[in-house]
Amino acid sequence: MAMLFEHGASGSVVDAAGKTALHIFAEDSKLGSWNRSLAIRWRVVEKLLQMLLAHGVDPHVADSSGKRAADYAKYVEVYLFLQGAVGEEPDMDKLQTLPAADPNSRLKCLYKY
Repeated sequence: MAMLFEHGASGSVVDAAGKTALHIFAEDSKLGSWNRSLAIRWRVVEKLLQMLLAHGVDPHVADSSGKRAADYAKYVEVYLFLQGAVGEEPDMDKLQTLPAADPNSRLKCLYKY
């Protein structure tokens, strides 16, 4: 991904459904399925999310169905990162429904809020 940005790729491109790279990444991130330690997986995912934000992908942008990237998050960790990126508190109902890549992170997240 870094190479694409280094060669001029734009972070503000959307697909036919109005989804940015952030929407697609949030929807397709497979944090819980990699065959590596959780700490390494989360560092990779967090780095990719930070890279997308640093290159102009706006987490406030809604797709054609009115959903932002955080609405597509499949894991607690990704959802909380994206909610933080837009400066909003997490929706506790949604937070309760998301699986955690790290079984302990749900407890940490709920304790924080």
